[in-house]
Amino acid sequence: MSGGARHFAVQTAKCVGYGVCAGIAPELFTVDDQGYGRGPSGAVPAALVELARRAADECPMAAILEVTDPVPPAE
Repeated sequence: MSGGARHFAVQTAKCVGYGVCAGIAPELFTVDDQGYGRGPSGAVPAALVELARRAADECPMAAILEVTDPVPPAE
């Protein structure tokens, strides 16, 4: 992916709460009260995009999506 703002979203239906994302990129990902990952609320700063990609790549459930802004509507 190139160009545009980067957003990373945790697919809650896939997340089982390993917390790998928060361990790799605590500046971007958190774990909620139930132990599930939560992604950044806005665009990821350019300096942190590679770190966010690493967290996405290492998620054992492949629950993190990278999308460009604006997000296309669901079909």
